[in-house]
Amino acid sequence: MDLRFPLLSGHDIPHLPRDGTCLLCSQPIKDGVAYITAGSVPDKDGDPEPLAIWYLGYHSASPDCEGCAHVDVVEDLKGGQFDLSFCSTGCLRRFLNYIVDVLERQLEMPTEHIDDEH
Repeated sequence: MDLRFPLLSGHDIPHLPRDGTCLLCSQPIKDGVAYITAGSVPDKDGDPEPLAIWYLGYHSASPDCEGCAHVDVVEDLKGGQFDLSFCSTGCLRRFLNYIVDVLERQLEMPTEHIDDEH
């Protein structure tokens, strides 16, 4: 598995995958779907086009953020809502574990390289 993050950004169509297959294993989704739906609402100033974001992170106790990392899963997606679909809860679980694995790999890297990864 080699997912590239962020998965969605800008004016992307807010749904993955787009071909009716599981985002993780690429098998057809046919007997139900496990999914993640998230979004945002316009800010209080009435921004007409909200942005959706989703990231996982780790923040160390260091006041200078040494040892911190994050994975931008969805970044500044126009429209405010997105869906990620999987063929089963097993693939959903593997996807979430994959993101945590990416996060942990960043934490193993020297801190000056963490932001270069995504």
